Amino acid sequence: MFVTVNGVRLFFDVLNPQLDVSGPHLREKPVLVCVPGGPGGDHQTLRPYFDRFADVAQVVYLDPRGGGRSDYGPESGWTLDQWGDDIAAFCDALDLEKPFVLGSSGGTLMVQSFLARYPARAGGAILLNACSRMQQDGLVAGYEDLGGPEAGRAARAMYGKPTEEDYIAFYRHCLPLYSRRRDLSSLADGTRRSVLNPAASARFFGPDGEAFRFDFRERLGRVECPVLVVAGSHDPVTPAKWGIEVAEALPRGRGELVVFDDCGHLVTVDQPEPFDAAVRQFIAVS
Repeated sequence: MFVTVNGVRLFFDVLNPQLDVSGPHLREKPVLVCVPGGPGGDHQTLRPYFDRFADVAQVVYLDPRGGGRSDYGPESGWTLDQWGDDIAAFCDALDLEKPFVLGSSGGTLMVQSFLARYPARAGGAILLNACSRMQQDGLVAGYEDLGGPEAGRAARAMYGKPTEEDYIAFYRHCLPLYSRRRDLSSLADGTRRSVLNPAASARFFGPDGEAFRFDFRERLGRVECPVLVVAGSHDPVTPAKWGIEVAEALPRGRGELVVFDDCGHLVTVDQPEPFDAAVRQFIAVS
């Protein structure tokens, strides 16, 4: 399905009814808007794992502009401010009042932009593998610590102006580090189903991009909803210390931090059941 917001058509998919039927009664579930990693990502990278939350929420998958099945729009619109505005406009267009908004990896940056620009709009937020700012040397060091010098060199090339050879080196030396179980099957399956736009990611991480310039720390102090921040102890992409920094930037009493042991970037692969329990508990009490 598509909805036009801020001049572009955004693709979204709804997994289940918001109103559950129980004999003569109806049970209204909260809405969970899920934003995939990226930039340039596709909601299919979140499926089928997040389908499981359909029993406690109406799950809505959203492809941000510049990725997936949504319109790409002009490259000038591939910015964190615009992605944050798009999430707000999307919720307004569908009349979603106080939804839960979940971002995964690069999607957490879009959700943080939304939270910072519209601090009272969400009913709750879940940030999976988040950072409030990103440092190139720290990013490279995360890969090097886990994968050695070759992984470090591949990461530095990837988060710059990568060539075709750089992509190959990254897939060989860095991608296996995403999972402590070395299980990349769900990532591979999701990628095969996806419509990805590498140009959006290249622009974001390129010399003129926002990747190493944004900083949400001060702006997160205005957030009014509860926020669950989830990190993996051995995540080379968004190290746990970056997730801790996100949680510390939130107002006192608003942030809940969970760091899973023996866990890489693919939390839903390395710690699927503990993460499931954490999300369900958060939705239930928020």
